[in-house]
Formats: sequence, structure tokens, C-alpha cells
Amino acid sequence: MLTFKPRGWRGKDAYEISGHVVDGSNGQVVYEIAGRWDDRLVARHEKEEYVLLWQNSPKPSPGTSPFNLTPFAITLNALPESLLSLLPKTDSRRRPDQRAFEVGLWEKANELKGVLEERQRGRRREKEANGEEHHEPRWFRKSVDGDSGERVWEPKRVGGGEVEYWVRREKGEWDDGVDDIFVEMPGEVEGRLRSVGEGM
Repeated sequence: MLTFKPRGWRGKDAYEISGHVVDGSNGQVVYEIAGRWDDRLVARHEKEEYVLLWQNSPKPSPGTSPFNLTPFAITLNALPESLLSLLPKTDSRRRPDQRAFEVGLWEKANELKGVLEERQRGRRREKEANGEEHHEPRWFRKSVDGDSGERVWEPKRVGGGEVEYWVRREKGEWDDGVDDIFVEMPGEVEGRLRSVGEGM
């Protein structure tokens, strides 16, 4: 059982968590838990010493990280060569405008973004001219949640219920039904990515 303490108007109790673990067989408290969700959590078993359960990773010093991102957030768009071959052409980590922005080529990023947007508008006009009313998602389908009745997006499945995206990824089969939506990565962006260690 955990309690996230409400923040007081001075912010004194901001981020604080308290709680305990109860033995289901006898209802006795086994561990006391305390800490802050932005820093660390510790547990204590009866009269024993505190045990560190979790601690937040250290933050980069100001000015050393783009957009003050955490080390984890920075790795989310990392695209090593070993991963590149496994991804479909539509994976957002392949967006040349985004990649240019991440390596500090802002003017090139804006230029590429304009090209991508124009390509999107052109594809939309082409689909409308062919009588296609709307975009059909490639990897998901609309559904209704059986419990809540809300509209949800479920992954498309094949054969024995396997998720189609993962089946395709395993086989490296991306060409069927996957549009080439991005422009080619400019050499100057590739070069900058290589220099920051992504090896694209």
C-alpha cells in the first residue's frame, strides 16, 4: 500500500511517498516504505536497516544536455546500425528533420520538415483523387473496449494471433503496404550523427 502525499501550498510535502507491505497470511506489516518519487525509495523490515529500493539516475549538469533531457530520454531516439535494419521505413527515428534538429542543424531541420509536410499533403491529394477517403493505419485497428465501451486502438494480428508488426520485424519484411514517407537522410545530417557516436 502506497500513499502519494498531497502537495501542500508551500510544496513542503511535494513528491513524498509513504507506505507498507503487508503479509497476506496474517495481516502483519512486513516492510515500511518511504521516500520521494523524484529521488529515491527505501524500505525497512521491522527494526533492520533501510534498504534502497530505487534511486533516480543523476541528471546532467545544466547546459550539457540538449533541451535538459535525462540520459534515458536522450537514448530513446538513438538509432545504432544494428537496430536500423530491423525498423520499418515509417519509424519516427528515421525522420531526417527530427534527426537534424537533434544534432543542432536547425535550419536544415526546418527545410526538411517543410519537404516532409509537402510530401504528406501530396499523398493526401493523391489518395483523395483515387477515391480513398481517409488514411488506414498500417499496424493498428480501431476497436471498442469490452469493459469501458471506449474506442481503443489494438495492434493488427496475423494467423495465430501474433502481432503483425513483430512478425514483420522478425522476418525483415517491410515493403508490403508500408509507404516510404520520409526523404533520404542528407549527408550532412548522417555525418553529424556519426560524429556524436550513433554510427548511422
